Amino acid sequence: MLKKIFTIILCVTLIYTNTEINIIGSAMYISSSSEMTQIIIETIFYIISINIGLGVFNLLPLPPLDGSKVIRPLLPYNVKTWFAKNEMVFYIIFLVLWMTGIAGSIISPIISGLNAGLLNLGFSIFGI
Repeated sequence: MLKKIFTIILCVTLIYTNTEINIIGSAMYISSSSEMTQIIIETIFYIISINIGLGVFNLLPLPPLDGSKVIRPLLPYNVKTWFAKNEMVFYIIFLVLWMTGIAGSIISPIISGLNAGLLNLGFSIFGI
C-alpha cells in the first residue's frame, strides 16, 4: 500500500513541476530545472524501490520469512511434516543465501521488474 502512495506522490510531483523522467532498466534519468525537485523525486524513487525490495525478500519461501507461512497451506501433508522437521536446515540455507549474496542476485531482477512496472503503471495512469 505504501509503495502505491509513494508512486502517486511521485507522479503528482512530476506533473506539477514539469519534470521529465526516463527509466531504462533500473536506471532513472531526471531532467528538472530545480535541483530540489530532482532530489525529492530521487528520494521518492528510492523509497519505492526499498519498499518493493523488502516485500519481495519477505515473500521468499524460507522459514524465517513470511513466504514460508504463505506456501505452507498449499503443500501436501507429507511435505508439510517434512518441512516442519527440517526447519533448522532451512534456517541454515537462509543464512547461507543471505551471507553469500545469492539471495540478492535472485531477487534483484524481480525487484527491478516490479519497480519499473509499478512506475510505468503510475505514469500511464497520470499521463506522464
